[in-house]
Amino acid sequence: MAEPEDPMDARLRQYAGRWRDAAAPPPAVDADGLRPGRRSASSWWVAAVSAAAVAAVIVGGTQLVGNDRDGRPSDPAGTGQPTETAKPGDDVVPWAALPATHPQLPTETTPPSPDPAEAAGKPPCRASDLRAATSGGAAAGTHSVNVRLALVGSSPCRLEGYPDLVLLDRGRPVDIPLRRDGAGAYPGPVLVAAGHPGVLRLSWSSDWCSAPVRNDSIRMALPGGSLTFRGFGGSSCYGTPGSGSRAPVDVTPFQPLTWRDAAVRSPYADLQVGADLDLAVAAAAPLEFTITLTSPTDLVLDPCPDYRIVQNAEDGEHQEAYALNCAAVPHKDDQGRPYLPAGTPVRFAMRTTVAGQGPSMEKLGWTLDTADQKGVAGTLTVSAGPAQTGPTTAAPLGPGDRRTVRSAVTAIQAYLDTWRRDGMFLAARQYVEKDAQPPSAVGLPRLSSGKVLHADLSSWESADHFTLEVALDLHIVGDPLAWNDGENDRFVTVTRDGGGFRLAFATSP
Repeated sequence: MAEPEDPMDARLRQYAGRWRDAAAPPPAVDADGLRPGRRSASSWWVAAVSAAAVAAVIVGGTQLVGNDRDGRPSDPAGTGQPTETAKPGDDVVPWAALPATHPQLPTETTPPSPDPAEAAGKPPCRASDLRAATSGGAAAGTHSVNVRLALVGSSPCRLEGYPDLVLLDRGRPVDIPLRRDGAGAYPGPVLVAAGHPGVLRLSWSSDWCSAPVRNDSIRMALPGGSLTFRGFGGSSCYGTPGSGSRAPVDVTPFQPLTWRDAAVRSPYADLQVGADLDLAVAAAAPLEFTITLTSPTDLVLDPCPDYRIVQNAEDGEHQEAYALNCAAVPHKDDQGRPYLPAGTPVRFAMRTTVAGQGPSMEKLGWTLDTADQKGVAGTLTVSAGPAQTGPTTAAPLGPGDRRTVRSAVTAIQAYLDTWRRDGMFLAARQYVEKDAQPPSAVGLPRLSSGKVLHADLSSWESADHFTLEVALDLHIVGDPLAWNDGENDRFVTVTRDGGGFRLAFATSP
């Protein structure tokens, strides 16, 4: 099932283009001035991480432009009215520090499809009710068996929870452990009806380096009997044969062939939010960008929604909330209400102050505060502000180099994902420098979850060789060895290797 679009991420995408067209070029990052040791106190808010765009947002912690120290909108003239900034262009709705109003926007709830309630009153599926057909394959060192359970006859029934399985070889049980995998599980009983089969998904990592085993069939117990379908075949060892590792077979609960979660929709559900938030700026400098809102249908801005600007600074997560400057939108309907005309991009100027003191790479995000959480996110490269002095000799870090750094962070996350899925030994072979790879899979810690919390540039030689200081959140099964269960700080030296990167992890630069 496709991941739903994160509302915050959708909001953060639409306001940067206009400011960038009108504003002076931002200051470049001085690579030699980047220091290790700076790390966010909280995790990144992540929507999607990629080499070209990062959909994660964490908000910075120093005072933002447009607010007094007590958090109220600034009013330097003492008029009692919020202050507007100058327009970045005549076709841009100007920014104004309008306090958030937290309006009650209309919503409608779309039930999950299929709805688990449809299965609730049906009898449990018996072995005679179903016919099993299998498909599968292998990718990234993991073999899969997908079981399609179709209805025999015309009386619908239900499947629920995890199946009762026995792995067999020539009719005899095989000692291969089973492990329940509930990630993204369907939330309830599954209706099996004509044209609506149930599905069971099994996977087995190629990290079986104990005595070889075979699994030619799998028996599933059901009321009134059992169903038998083909198994995985022989075990595979991509590590050191005889090392003893015994990868389990991961088993999902029953689920429909296709399904989607329940969703709460507002009138802004189909709104497109656009912006380029991959920006570079000096610490404590004004930060201006433009968000573009485009609706496929006429969309009345009444009540006017709020939005949030978020940053990730070194002292924690912070955010500012404002009301959108709807009154300044040039389009009005026949009742005088501002609206977004169908298919017409409308750009809104945004303004804040950089929260981080630099040098660092942080997250910047913009989100429309609706049930759909439409927004956009990007990476904010912060160079040292005026308070930080000292000679600089390195060339500025250009846009291409900043994209390279973001790609390296993505590679680190991919290493963690592969470690979790296929084991540390296979992950190291794919991502880690050859002389830093473990010699065998024996005794290596297993990862149940892992993510990059924060990354700062520590040193820079070139786009082919640089070092990042990263904070990782790891949850480990078994002996963690040199790792911690929880937060881990590491220096990661990144070396370009063909079209990708090789990584070397260390506890010091």
